[in-house]
Amino acid sequence: PLSDLRGVRPFVQPGAPSRIDLSESGLGLASCAVIGCILASNTVMAELSLDRNNIGAEGAAWIADGVRGHPVLRILSLRENNLGVQGAKVIAEALEVNRSITTLRLGSNQVGGHDAFQDCTNAKLAQTLAGPAAIALALAKNSTLTELELESNALRAEGAGKILRALGEANRTLRRCAWTTTSSWRRGARWCSVCSR
Repeated sequence: PLSDLRGVRPFVQPGAPSRIDLSESGLGLASCAVIGCILASNTVMAELSLDRNNIGAEGAAWIADGVRGHPVLRILSLRENNLGVQGAKVIAEALEVNRSITTLRLGSNQVGGHDAFQDCTNAKLAQTLAGPAAIALALAKNSTLTELELESNALRAEGAGKILRALGEANRTLRRCAWTTTSSWRRGARWCSVCSR
């Protein structure tokens, strides 16, 4: 039965709660698919935490489908899920149209790309910047997000710059944005930026 899939039981019980924490639940793709489908028709969940489940980009795609038009989900936490650039892109695309999420936590997901610490060719650099570029585009279109966490994501200075430009030029609602970047000139150097308005 559906309720036997890991992590799905809280969604299918009568009187589903408004806050579900499935962190470190060992979710698989099948569970992500079901959670995504249930989210698409759920109208009560305000907070969902799926931290440390290693769902990857494929799992993120299912979750993104579920949150895309969700009417009341305010907090989505996907820390330490190995989303990578592709996972960041699908979550960012969902954020472009979602009008309820106010807090998004994507810390420790390599959204800056795995090549961030290496000298990159132009093609690798473009791939590395795809995650931050998608996030920047989402920030330019989204008017409800007030807090974004991107810490420990191997963001290059160029990717952080794209996000900062989106914040400065188009987004007026984000109040807190935290990330760490790595300098391509000083391998391993990191600094933390917090944007507050």
